[in-house]
Amino acid sequence: TRFRNVTGVQTCALPISNPSIYGSPVTIAVAVTAADRTTPTGTVAIADGVTPLGTCTLVGGSCTLSVSSLGIGTRTLSATYGGDASHVGSTAQSTQVIDRIPTTTSVVGIPSTVDHGSTVVFWANVGPSGASGTVTFADEGGVFGSCELSGGLCSYPMSALSVGNHLITGSYAGDRLYAPSIGTTVQAVIPAPTSTTLTSSSNPALVGTPVTLTAGVTSPDGVPSGVIDFSEGTLGLGTCTLSGGSCSVTLSGLSIGLHAIKASYRGDTDHATSWTSIAQSIV
Repeated sequence: TRFRNVTGVQTCALPISNPSIYGSPVTIAVAVTAADRTTPTGTVAIADGVTPLGTCTLVGGSCTLSVSSLGIGTRTLSATYGGDASHVGSTAQSTQVIDRIPTTTSVVGIPSTVDHGSTVVFWANVGPSGASGTVTFADEGGVFGSCELSGGLCSYPMSALSVGNHLITGSYAGDRLYAPSIGTTVQAVIPAPTSTTLTSSSNPALVGTPVTLTAGVTSPDGVPSGVIDFSEGTLGLGTCTLSGGSCSVTLSGLSIGLHAIKASYRGDTDHATSWTSIAQSIV
């Protein structure tokens, strides 16, 4: 007569790699032991909750099953040994953590250096390219825009950055399968270019007659403000403050002859310096 071993039959199920990445194979190792030190035989059914994953056949009391269909999250795996002629069945449980697929995010501004008031386009590249969802762009002042990925790429145009170097962060929020990630770039914004003009109220002018010099400053980025310095060589002739992009000084002490008069714009927070000169004749 053969008697089934009805005491001390234990089943142990252990995922070999835990946590693992979604879509990657997970190998589940099963060991079935008996209290009388005999070796159980037969098959073990492995399931993810109520979903069957497959079976493996015991060899020397152990077997493995490799699966790649586990969903994201913490999975409860069960291994159910059906028993054999000498051993009763038993069940064990284990947990397996399945993480979302890791991603990398890179950010670039095109062009990398831009004049104040001009548009820079920030591009985000999230890999793998199957990632979907939103990338949010921010600098030191906070979030300024976002875009939706298509084929792992998206972009956002920006023209309101102040002059200076900005650390731009692109934050990928992740989706159902892909994990979040962050990329950064440094964007340089320089003062917008300017052009200075200089005109005389009378050229040539009679000696002793007041001459009014008018400087104008223009820029593709709005109306410049600030100060104009007038000079002849190393000699300062006066200054004026721009209003509406122009200002004037009046000179009355110029001697007879030709004077090379320079108008130099000092620039402001958003606008670069510039200068020009004219030849003023006094007769």
